[in-house]
Amino acid sequence: MANKKVVIAEKFPQDQVEDFPFSQTRIKSIENSKYPVKEEVVFKDTGDEANGLRIRIYPSGKAVYMIEKRIRSAKGGAKKRKIANVSDISLIIARREAGRFIKWMAQGLDPFDELEKEKEKNKVYTLLDGFNLFMEGRGIVQGSVDRYERLRDVIGFVHINKKRSWKTIDDVSLITNLNKFKGNSSNLKSLLDADLNDISSQSIISIHKSITDSHGHGDNKAHTEGDKAIQFIGHIYDLAIKVLNERHDDNNFIKRNPTKIMNHGKGYWNNPGGNARRRREALDTDHIKAHYNAIMSLKTLKNEPDPNKKTMKYTHKPIPGAVRAHYFLRFMFWTGWRPGDTARIEWEQIEEENGMMTVSWDDSEAVEKLKSGEIIYKVPLNHQAIAVIKELREIRNAKLKAAKDGDIPLPKNYNYNYVFLNVFEDNHIKPNQHHYEVAVSEVADVKHYPTGIYRKTFLSYGEHLNINVYSLKRLVFHTQNYYDVTSGYISTNRERLRDISEEVCSFILSLIDPKQYEFRKKSALLTDTKIDSELYKELHGQFKDKTDHKINDLIRIALAVKALDPALYKKLDSTTTENAEFEDSDFDD
Repeated sequence: MANKKVVIAEKFPQDQVEDFPFSQTRIKSIENSKYPVKEEVVFKDTGDEANGLRIRIYPSGKAVYMIEKRIRSAKGGAKKRKIANVSDISLIIARREAGRFIKWMAQGLDPFDELEKEKEKNKVYTLLDGFNLFMEGRGIVQGSVDRYERLRDVIGFVHINKKRSWKTIDDVSLITNLNKFKGNSSNLKSLLDADLNDISSQSIISIHKSITDSHGHGDNKAHTEGDKAIQFIGHIYDLAIKVLNERHDDNNFIKRNPTKIMNHGKGYWNNPGGNARRRREALDTDHIKAHYNAIMSLKTLKNEPDPNKKTMKYTHKPIPGAVRAHYFLRFMFWTGWRPGDTARIEWEQIEEENGMMTVSWDDSEAVEKLKSGEIIYKVPLNHQAIAVIKELREIRNAKLKAAKDGDIPLPKNYNYNYVFLNVFEDNHIKPNQHHYEVAVSEVADVKHYPTGIYRKTFLSYGEHLNINVYSLKRLVFHTQNYYDVTSGYISTNRERLRDISEEVCSFILSLIDPKQYEFRKKSALLTDTKIDSELYKELHGQFKDKTDHKINDLIRIALAVKALDPALYKKLDSTTTENAEFEDSDFDD
């Protein structure tokens, strides 16, 4: 072949018919030809060190390097394997790759498989890759997905200069947190894009401090947020080390979990062990009137005219985002429900029957644990929460009617399902309404309260009113899954739950405007049931000043025994005054 004369066509490559020794000049002429060939054609490289390289040329002008050879021990004939587009690599590299392909195929290996192995082995796994691995195939509820994604976003705010390495970050001053920094970020790179093996233990300490300092409200630092973010990074590392090291059969593929430094010595956590204590905080009774009035003011909130900003919107009509935040915050104020759950309420969940409005929730998980549980759990609303729903329904109906009559167009992708829509009306409102949380605190001129304060307030005020804790939980968390030894077996009807909700509502109204609203207790009223004086004395001897409260608990326990162990209950019941009988042996001499 080496002695054979190769004829190169005058119009190359259009009229070329023979294989030829490849050269960079000829490859360029192929690349520069607009229509190099009339139909697809393959040429073999006849030059020295060709290693079986071929080039496939298409009429469109595309050309690829390839090889064609039988894979040893594989079924079938010769296999064609693409190396790369001609425009992507040089001829020298293409010949080198062809040599590798031929060697693999002679060993019975498929080049495609071998390249994937090399790609995986040399792949740089970033923190974002670790997050995606953590989320992959997890059967978790949407609320948990939202919390994980929010933590991802918090981590993504952390940046450093592109010229720096995460290995050398040893001070928080080297970190820029975009949650506060609003300048040019083109020269910065995100923590999410960092190689898992490049994040040092020292940088973790600085990252922790950056998040703590940058995500607080006002002068308050985000101690819990900082701890949660680092804990989440730690969870990502734990899984990545387990999965990726096993996948690569290399215990040092991901070398270490840098978050372990947080437990060194006395630790670097904001809270002991990184575990935040549950705050018992509630809306201060001295602040509640101003706070609620500020929520109500969002409904008519407008931007102040600014002569320096001629294009400023919403100076003569309410800000759409503020109006939507008003209804969202107001509903949570009166129900104590979580922001994520409230945001996703759909119209089909709302029902009205026998003068009662309820919101239905899938509670199938709780039913597995409860004998009398309902798969669809209907939670009643108090009159203040109902007022919010009715106002939103009127707004929705008016808008749909106007659109039907041709008076206004509906927004593109208008969402008909959610009760609390975003400003574009194509999805539900965002659970995180920090901007309007701040606006409420500024208008009220009181301390900043996060949205989660409404749940804590509802529970705290209910507890203050001596309402059963488990009934309160069933209202606030809209599930039957909160129960003690007896509450799972005592049917709590919707009327009673509504009374409890109305009672808390009445108490809050009396704090907002005591002159207009008088607190009235609706639930847990005492009955006229009488207890034997001797038994009461026995109870008082054991429980002292807690006797009256313990009577209710003992009755609940008795009901639980009846449901959990009927045989034991029957045996105990036979000893009561009503059922006790003399036995024949009692009369024996």
